[in-house]
Amino acid sequence: MNSEFVQAVKDTVRDLLSDVHTAMPGTIKTLDASTGLATVLPTGKFKTGTGVELEYPAISGVPVVFPYSRTAAAGVVFPVKEGDGCLLVIAEQALDAWLYGGETTVDLKHDLTNAIAIPGLFTTANAILKEAVEPGAVVIYSGPTKITVSRGSTTIKGDLIVQGNIQSSGDIKAGGSLSTPSGSVDAGGTMTVNALEVSGGATVGGTVEAASLSATGDVKAGGISLKTHKHTSAPSGEDTSAPK
Repeated sequence: MNSEFVQAVKDTVRDLLSDVHTAMPGTIKTLDASTGLATVLPTGKFKTGTGVELEYPAISGVPVVFPYSRTAAAGVVFPVKEGDGCLLVIAEQALDAWLYGGETTVDLKHDLTNAIAIPGLFTTANAILKEAVEPGAVVIYSGPTKITVSRGSTTIKGDLIVQGNIQSSGDIKAGGSLSTPSGSVDAGGTMTVNALEVSGGATVGGTVEAASLSATGDVKAGGISLKTHKHTSAPSGEDTSAPK
């Protein structure tokens, strides 16, 4: 076969493939949180028909992928901001019909304008990654606040605010104070705290042991009031009756 013909075929295929994009790293420039669409700058350069190398232009209207179910209203979403890395996956057909509805007659297979961004791609090691991989844990963090789910335990570093009830079938231990300005605490096991402050009422079905107990209201044990209970008098030198 003529070598010039073979080279011509190779050159033609190479030129055609230069316009076919599959996946590449990119950098987030902006994200519209109301639409979930980002502007992303692909990493790398491309050659023009004249052989000139140019930087890739930024791609606008790029859908960003998060683990999310719209029908179940459940998912995991995190902030995506300028400078974050991502993986650009280039669709094999135009995304307009999927994004906006209707039909499209434009054939843009593997065109850069049909990119989808998967955030989280990075070039340098992340210290949190090491914390997760070595013990086989799942780490969720935002700044200094961190939740580490490892085999057999969950550790929370930071303040915990619960807008609901807390129920425990085991022991509850607190190294600091336990304050309940409103609502209730229901523990199925033992609750051990250094200090307990309750601004409302407290009902305990078992025994209460404390180095000191202070109450501005009444305290009842076995239905007997500490403030209003009475004893039956006894002859001199004998104990009075139990409180009633």
